[in-house]
Amino acid sequence: MAKIEKIVAFIGYENIENVESLERYHVESAKFIYFQPSNYRNDIALLYLSRPFKSQLAKDLQFAQLPPPGMKPKINATCRIIGYGANKHAGPSQKRLSEAELSIIDNKQCQDIIGHIWAPKNGDNTVCALGNNTQDSCQGDSGGPLMCHYGLKDQLHICGLVSHGLTCGMKGMPSIYTVTKPYDDWIQLHLQKS
Repeated sequence: MAKIEKIVAFIGYENIENVESLERYHVESAKFIYFQPSNYRNDIALLYLSRPFKSQLAKDLQFAQLPPPGMKPKINATCRIIGYGANKHAGPSQKRLSEAELSIIDNKQCQDIIGHIWAPKNGDNTVCALGNNTQDSCQGDSGGPLMCHYGLKDQLHICGLVSHGLTCGMKGMPSIYTVTKPYDDWIQLHLQKS
């Protein structure tokens, strides 16, 4: 795991080709729940920046929100992911932000594809999503948002975070996402403290 003082955030950029010229936000600290690597349970963290995000870019950005009370990713919901991760298994990270569209699939379908050991269980804090063709999250996308439409205005909400998968970029192979809803109280507690 990287030392916290070496982690930086670049917020709002679609191209990170020349990172030297981009505005950096150093990560000051992180809060996390006990992560269980054997089953990827609690694969979630909050990062605190060393200074507030204030940028000219912020005027033009639309930030996805955490879901409102009662919202969970629904089966067959169309969602989006974004990230700079590889576009094939074990490939290099990308310099340009990529986007993919996925659909939430039920746990049974996920188990049939990837096996019962890796697939989410009922009541688990994870969900499976499957893209068209080879659209998928991959190495380097971890922690990125799974954004689903919700509400009258059809706004995007961060319903999950990229967690893991058996491989990536393979047609018919889903990936697994940590659902944010079960962590609402924990997130709100730490946001109030900051």
